[in-house]
Amino acid sequence: MASKQLDDFIAPCFKISEYMKTYQYCLQPVQGPDNWPISDMPKPLPPAYVKMPGRPKTERRREPGEAPKGTKLSRKGIKMTCRLCRKSTHNARKCPLNPEAGKKKNAYIKRDAARQKQKEREASSSAAATINPSGGSTSGANKRKKTQSLVSSVILQSNVISTLHM
Repeated sequence: MASKQLDDFIAPCFKISEYMKTYQYCLQPVQGPDNWPISDMPKPLPPAYVKMPGRPKTERRREPGEAPKGTKLSRKGIKMTCRLCRKSTHNARKCPLNPEAGKKKNAYIKRDAARQKQKEREASSSAAATINPSGGSTSGANKRKKTQSLVSSVILQSNVISTLHM
């Protein structure tokens, strides 16, 4: 097998002689549209309007001289005020001029009571699981009696503990 020269692997278009043949003629710049001859033919029109598939735009198309639709401004940096008395110390929900202002004043107390009842129910259900771990079937009336007695015992225990800590 004869050894091959490196030049055998290079395409002839990359040789210096081919490069010189390509650039032997000087390219002149083309004149701009100002120097083009004016044609007698009518000017070409734009292509016809083609309705594209899909849902149409919901906003109306504005006239060329019409101002664009305004955008919403951000409320960042604006100090909020009450819409009833225009003071910045509160909003309309807590305004003294609002007749509905005092109705939700003690809502947190009701919420805390509801949470306390939920905790008692969870405690009684966990206590019932420890007393009857077999999970045997019992009647509904027996279950209610047991949970009522457990709830009352849990309440008594919590009252005893609270009196001891006083």
